[in-house]
Amino acid sequence: MHSPPLARACPALESHPAVSWYVPDDTTDTEELDAWCRATGPVVIDSVPHRQFGELLEGDSLAVLVWNIAAGSGEILTVIRDELGFDCETGYALNSRGPHFVMLLQEALRVSADVPPTEPDLQIPPAVVEFDRPGPRLGIVEVARRCGLALSYVPATRNGTAEYDGLREDKGNAILSTLPLSDFIGIEAPMVAQRRVSAGATVHGPQGDSLRLVSAHINTFPGPWRTLVTGASSRLRQSLSIVDALRRAELERAGAARESLAGCYPYCSDEETAEYLISTITAGDFNTGSDHETALLHLRENFPDSPPSHGQHTSRSFPTDHLLFRHNYDYGNEPDRILEGTYRRLGSKYNSDHYPLIAWFRFGG
Repeated sequence: MHSPPLARACPALESHPAVSWYVPDDTTDTEELDAWCRATGPVVIDSVPHRQFGELLEGDSLAVLVWNIAAGSGEILTVIRDELGFDCETGYALNSRGPHFVMLLQEALRVSADVPPTEPDLQIPPAVVEFDRPGPRLGIVEVARRCGLALSYVPATRNGTAEYDGLREDKGNAILSTLPLSDFIGIEAPMVAQRRVSAGATVHGPQGDSLRLVSAHINTFPGPWRTLVTGASSRLRQSLSIVDALRRAELERAGAARESLAGCYPYCSDEETAEYLISTITAGDFNTGSDHETALLHLRENFPDSPPSHGQHTSRSFPTDHLLFRHNYDYGNEPDRILEGTYRRLGSKYNSDHYPLIAWFRFGG
């Protein structure tokens, strides 16, 4: 993966100075990726949540919710209220389950005049087919502002060609948080069927320790031609591009002189500068047909502290969605961890075509 983007004809890749980009080394599909990218609007960053959420205190746990929201279908406000205990309409916490949460969302919708008009050379897929909803159809930026949440939204593709009073739509991955966000990254995957871009950001614990969070979306199966030219490894290449980008992000965080990290990541000993590795959750819609798919197995190797599979389907009859975790290997008495027994699938799709997943994270001692 390159960092920063090299010779790209897409303004969106430079639309926000706070975002570090990682794009494919192979330039074979650069022109096609740019055609998809130029159809999208700029990245949206709002790094500071409303002050009502306060700080994460010593011993507090952080809810991490993962969900493909099917553009405007998913009832995000209802999920925040019923599953995370915060009413966005009133601004009040509803219970004592803990005020702090992060949402890693896929197929998040943005409706804005900032999305460029349709042009003949742009790649614009059909709009996501949405379900009838009982409440309003909300874009991700409006959700963040209504709820007072910090936001990182990284668009990947347009959402159809329709225009509504000068407003157009794109969709991508998003992170919503009750904690401040920093260290924003965008990871553009190798091309398969549509452009995919993972969104990453970091939150910080009571002692200044860090947790990197990545909202990921991997394509479904590629067409026959791409399957032929890649040896049926397209989805594996997409998943491992996330691992490679995170490795490069760690190297850059450590500084150019610490290249020894590249040879050991993620299993670095103290002598191999493990102190530069921060805990990381990568989660999202990996479109996996089973828990034994090669791409998922390789991801689990690189996220060795992941909780066991929840064992249930999340879209149609397949386990498409997952939460993966690697803790910081330079820890004191107790490592950062996903709390045992907390990783589960929620009981409703909340009007999306995917079930949300949830787990509780706690910073170590």
